[in-house]
Order: sequence, then C-alpha cells, then structure tokens
Amino acid sequence: MVVDAMIGGGSGILGALLGYFGVKFCSGRAEGRRGRMPSLRFRVRRHTVHLHHWVFSSLTGVWLFLNREIFSLPIFLFLFGGALGMTFQGTKYKDWKRIIFR
Repeated sequence: MVVDAMIGGGSGILGALLGYFGVKFCSGRAEGRRGRMPSLRFRVRRHTVHLHHWVFSSLTGVWLFLNREIFSLPIFLFLFGGALGMTFQGTKYKDWKRIIFR
C-alpha cells in the first residue's frame, strides 16, 4: 500500500509537470498573444467570450475527482495532476479571470 502511494504520488507530480509545461509550450507568451494553439473565442452580440484553457482543465479536474473510482490510483493521480498543472499555468496570466470582452 505504501509503495502504491509512492508510485501514485510520483505519477501525480509527473502529470502536473507535463500539464504545466505542455500548456506553457502551446500557449502565448503573454496576454493577448497567439500561441501555437489558437484560443477558443466566439462572439455573442457585441461581446467576445474567451474560454481560457484553465476553465477546461478545472472542469476536467472536477470530473476526474467525481469519477476517480473508475481509474487506478496512479492513472487518476497522473490525470488529476495534469489538470492541476494546466489550471495553475492558466492563472499565471494577468487576464486569467477576464472571460467576456467588449
């Protein structure tokens, strides 16, 4: 059991690191700059809605947590760590909380 927790904890850290640096590699270097992958934006009347990647990774993390019994411990921690790493990286931008623009 202790060995399982150690292996699982390592997979969670690996997932968090891969999530953080993978998103950092794909996203823009600063607010408003285009990254390797385009942002998901759409228009609603006169407003632009920007769905940041941290929104998706947060929702994915919640879904993983609620459905954790369908995964083995190392797989769950790897995926959950990845979602946490992506969410944390998304909050490093100054405009992380701006979702609706005029």
